[in-house]
This record gives sequence, structure tokens and C-alpha cells, in this order.
Amino acid sequence: MKKAFSIFILIGMMMFSTTCFASMFDDLRNNPNYIYCGHTGSGFAIFLDKTSINVHEYNPPYYTIAFIRINWASTPPMYSSTGEVAKSSVHRYHYDYATRKIYTETADKTWSYVDPIEYSKTNGSRSLLAEAELVFYLAYNMSFFDEPSSKAAEYINSHK
Repeated sequence: MKKAFSIFILIGMMMFSTTCFASMFDDLRNNPNYIYCGHTGSGFAIFLDKTSINVHEYNPPYYTIAFIRINWASTPPMYSSTGEVAKSSVHRYHYDYATRKIYTETADKTWSYVDPIEYSKTNGSRSLLAEAELVFYLAYNMSFFDEPSSKAAEYINSHK
């Protein structure tokens, strides 16, 4: 009887510890309201909150769309009790469909050109380019570029 009780306690502890150490990253990845856009290569993952898409300007061929971005980072436990940090912030993209140019709003409220060639060179930039394409797709159900980036294309093709 003691042995059966000990095994029961051991199984209970294993189940509890698995639940306690579940990752917020997995929670975000498995939630259909968040799209994983990629990572920056410096420990940050970028998620787009689909429910936050908000069109600020609809004046074809000009469009401005706001959304919430979640930056997730795994950090040493001294920064948080779970060892993880998630920060959400509002971002905006401005689109010129006639010229197929995207601009991102900077901290000083000016617009900075998102050059697809430059943005395709690093993981972090590719993630932001995919995010810009997905924001447009989610707002208007059409791709901004004729050939979307691989991450955006993966999502778009899986939802046709």
C-alpha cells in the first residue's frame, strides 16, 4: 500500500510540475488569435494579435492599419518569476498600394520606409516584413505583394 501511495504522489508531482512550467511561448503559439511572425535572432519572438487589427485610413491606394504586437522573450528568472517576459505595444503600418511600398511608424511619429530587399536580410527584419504583410492581409483579405515573404505566404496559403 505504501508503494502504491508513493507512486501516486510521484505521478501527481510530475503532473503538477509539467503544468507549472508550461511556457507562455507555447500558449501564444497555440492560440489562434496570435500569429507567430518569427524571431529577431536575439531571443525575441514576434506575435501579431489578429483581434487587434484596426484600419485607421482607407483611402485607396493609401491604407494605414494599427495592431498590437507582442514581443516575447525568454529571460533569466531574476527578471520575472516565470523566466519569461511578454510586452505588447501598438504599431502602425502605412501602405501605398500603387507603388507597393510599406512604411512603419517610428517612435517620433514619422514614417520609415520598409525596404523588402533590406528587410529580407536578417531574421528580425524578415519577421517584421512578414508582420506588415499579414496585417494588410488580415485587414483586406488580399496580399500586399505579388509574392509575399515565406512566413506571410505560409499563413496566407493555409487560410485560403
